[in-house]
Amino acid sequence: MNHFFAHSKLNNDRRAQYAILEIDEIGLADVDFRKVTYNLDQEVSLARNISLPYAELYSEMIYDGRVYTHNQEILKKINQKNNYLNALRPFLDSFSEE
Repeated sequence: MNHFFAHSKLNNDRRAQYAILEIDEIGLADVDFRKVTYNLDQEVSLARNISLPYAELYSEMIYDGRVYTHNQEILKKINQKNNYLNALRPFLDSFSEE
């Protein structure tokens, strides 16, 4: 499911949302959408503590529902400002070390 659905801009619902798909022998039989409340402050704090790239954009998505995933101009500016292109490799490599 697209991360946008984590927060609905339409109704200001900040609960995480996910879907359970029921598949039978013919194909998709049912879709059950669920919502789960979680601590937004704790989520943003964790993102910052682990130095998540684009943490500020992530914070805006969590609190305001704004997303920039397709705004190349803003992403380019943030990449340059934070040197993300060079910082990305060690971040990704840290997952393979665990």
